[in-house]
Amino acid sequence: MNKCIIYYPFKINRDHPSASNIRPVNIIKGFEDAGYEVSV
Repeated sequence: MNKCIIYYPFKINRDHPSASNIRPVNIIKGFEDAGYEVSV
């Protein structure tokens, strides 16, 4: 399995994303759907 580490300058709340978290949450979801193991 491919691994991907995403560095983001602030904490991402993946359960209840606020407006500023929606894009990084979608990026993480896209990597997971593509078969990557994502660590944030």
